[in-house]
Formats: sequence, C-alpha cells, structure tokens
Amino acid sequence: MKKFLALLVWSLPACLAAQTTTTITTYYKPQGAYVAPATIKTYTSPATPPPKIYYQPSKSGSPTYAPINSNNNNRNNSEPSSSTTAAAQRMDRSAVVVVNNSADRPSLSAARRYNSILEKSYYGFVDRDDKIAIPFAYDYANEFSEGRAAVKKGNRWGFIDSTGTMIVPAIFTLVGDFHNGFASAIQNRKMGLIDDFGSTIIHDKYDYVAPPVYGLCLTQVDGKWGFMDLVQHIKVPFIYEEAYAFDDGLARVKLNGKWGFVDVNGKVIIPLIYDGGCNFREDLAAVYQNDKCGFINREGKLIVPFEYDVTSLCPGFYKGYAWVLKNKKNGWVDKEGKFSKTPPEARKTKTEE
Repeated sequence: MKKFLALLVWSLPACLAAQTTTTITTYYKPQGAYVAPATIKTYTSPATPPPKIYYQPSKSGSPTYAPINSNNNNRNNSEPSSSTTAAAQRMDRSAVVVVNNSADRPSLSAARRYNSILEKSYYGFVDRDDKIAIPFAYDYANEFSEGRAAVKKGNRWGFIDSTGTMIVPAIFTLVGDFHNGFASAIQNRKMGLIDDFGSTIIHDKYDYVAPPVYGLCLTQVDGKWGFMDLVQHIKVPFIYEEAYAFDDGLARVKLNGKWGFVDVNGKVIIPLIYDGGCNFREDLAAVYQNDKCGFINREGKLIVPFEYDVTSLCPGFYKGYAWVLKNKKNGWVDKEGKFSKTPPEARKTKTEE
C-alpha cells in the first residue's frame, strides 16, 4: 500500500503536466455582422508554444463557426489552420456577445463570454473593433457612465474606470449608474449616495435616493416621496404617493390619486387635479383626465383640449408638433390645438411647393 501511494505521488505531477488546458478567445456579433477571424489558443504544456486555429461565422449569420481555409484571404495572418473538433464544438458557447452592438455604441462596450469549463458567463469590455479592453472577470457589468462602470464580483457591486482599475470596491448589494457625479448604492437593505471615488455622501438609511437633479435628490422614506439636497435638508416634504425627478425645473408628484407639478422650493405650480401626466416639452405638458389627453402650459392653462386618446407613450412636443392618437388614428397636433393626419415634414414640403 505504501509503495502504491509513493508511486501515485511520484506520477501525479507528470499526469498534471500532460493535461491539456484550452483557453478560447473569439468575437461574435449577432445578426450576421462580419467579425474578424478569431484565435483559439491551445496549450499542450506550459513550455510548448500554442498553435493557432482560425474561425469565422457561417454565412447564415448564426452563431456557429467553421474553420477558415488556409488560403482564405480574410485571415489576419498567414499561419496555417488545423482542425480541433473539441474546440470547434465549444466555439459558439465561448463566443463574445457585445451587449450594445449599435452603430453608435461607446468606445468601451460591456460584453459577455460563456466559460464552458466553469459553465457560466463572465463579463468584460471590448472596444469598437471588438478587441478585449478589460478582461472577462466579472459576474455582471453595466455600461460606462461618467467614466465609471458598475461591475459585480460574486454577490457584491463596485465600480471600475476605463482602465479596468477598481475605483469603488465591490462591497454593495446593488448600485445605480453615475449621474451628475453621484450613484445610488444599497447596503443593509437601505440606499444612500456615493461619489465617483466611493466616498459616502448620504448614508444608507433611505428606501430610495437618486442622484441630484437641480441639486435635489428624489427620495423615499417610509413609503412617501419627497426631495432633499446633498446635506439632507428637506426641500419638498415627504408626503407624496409617487414622484419623478425634476425636469426643466418642475417635478411631477401624486397625492390622493391626483397628479400635478411642484418647483424646487416645494411650491405647487400646477394643481394636483389630473389622472396622469408627462414632463414638459417646449413649455407644454401632456395631462390626462377622464381617459383623454390634452396639453397645458407652465401656468396650468389648457392649451390643447382633452380630445386625444391616452397611450402608453408619453406624448411631447418636438419642433412645434406632438404625435397623438385621435379615435385610434395617428396624427399630429400643433401648439394651437390644430390636428392633422399629415406629418409636419410633408406639410412643410407641400407649402414650399
């Protein structure tokens, strides 16, 4: 028995050295977008240089990969390819999927890659050329906002900068993105605010607190909503059933089932008499009464009468017109309340002719 154990101990290092460890790096853009050939690095032992195998997406655009022919002109270099069935079978499970793959995506985009050995996905960041900029080392990642990206390690969240340096340690249960230099962060089931280096600005004792807009933080305490500044002076009392952040100097609030608007001093500017409403756009705001939509000005005067359908979209004015529904038909209304089924662009062209 002792001889057997001695033989086992003696042979174990050799067995481990003989094992093959495969690390796969590849890029995959959904919807059939072309991607540059990727590289699979296969390490047969630490001392052996890894051979390279090149793959590209199939013409159908599906996330399956086929070997590139050695004389294919699309390869990044002239090294010959070889076939590794096991690696090829794992290819699409190891593909990098860019979360935001739009044409105007940021310089660094969050992406995920499936690790077939650990059987889970990890998140990192790629640049606009789909080259890895920040390694896939996180359990989840949000997009960058104001130079910081929220990342999850285990069950905790923190923030990294564009170099991948952990600026705010991963100690929070949940975080929001940075806005105006601050981010919401939850610890001990309560929410507070931190700055972009992780310093506590408002301690975690609120049900909800948002980064400041117009210097005021939308806050919830014991189920009631109001606003306070960064030193926690209450500016709008915590009496409202619902509230939204300030926009264009006014905030929508709800009390006793009705909506209106308050200013940064807590003064009610638009009476709380509406069933619903939207933020002001070009000095007019959509409001709802009796299942109909109309528009008021900043003094609360009804400018466009309540004769339009209520929709899930919040209508707002843009360049003098608002898209609306009337009797379930699309149309546009101007600031004088005139309705037309013809788009504003078509009307202007016709007038010019």
